[in-house]
Amino acid sequence: ELFNSIESDFKGYIRIFGKNESVEDAYFLIKNKKVIAADITNLGTNQIFKGDEAMAMLDGKRFGTATVEFMKFDDFMFDVALEVNEECILKGKKVSKEEIVKKEVVPPKKLDREALLKKYRIKVPTDETIVKLFGEKNEKIIALEEECKSEILDIIKRGFFKDSMFERISLEGFEAFLRESSIFCNVKINYQCFVLDLKEGMEETFRDKIEKLLGDTIKEKMRKLGLKYRLSVNLILDLKLHKT
Repeated sequence: ELFNSIESDFKGYIRIFGKNESVEDAYFLIKNKKVIAADITNLGTNQIFKGDEAMAMLDGKRFGTATVEFMKFDDFMFDVALEVNEECILKGKKVSKEEIVKKEVVPPKKLDREALLKKYRIKVPTDETIVKLFGEKNEKIIALEEECKSEILDIIKRGFFKDSMFERISLEGFEAFLRESSIFCNVKINYQCFVLDLKEGMEETFRDKIEKLLGDTIKEKMRKLGLKYRLSVNLILDLKLHKT
């Protein structure tokens, strides 16, 4: 019933923290009124169900008490959420709750509530501003974003000048925020390149080089801006190499 009541243009996650015989913490990535990915953690048994198994566990479930949280994502943040939670994506496999219950489930390493939330790189809504759901921003963080957005593609192009004859590259998203004494950067790049001599392993070489160019560029910008923090980069790279 909850999913049916969602507006058709909603894109983001829904969190249900419910209590009945046990306490469960559930996350659902939603797009076009469809559940794209699911994750349910039983905090009593510490069992985690992902994807189709999570949806099977939800089937027919009624909570005595529950709190529900909604968070909208833009296209970039939605793609990031899918990338870091690939194992939670629904595949349309039919799974019965009885089959899951019968299976011997080895409880995973105990996770605290904060560790679970970190999977989605979000914070639970509080009285703080919305921007703090993803981390803190200040003038220097915003300056870091703007400088990287304006220069990173040219830096990558120069880095591959000798290797490519023609390329099409676009920056689909760049998001930086400060959290727990680290700067986190979520970056999405689409890169198509035509090369004279397409060799085995070249795609991996290109990917490694792009990651290094990106990391070095961000670190240099941080140094100039006086941002003395650790750096964590999550790169979503759609890379395609073609032989000319």
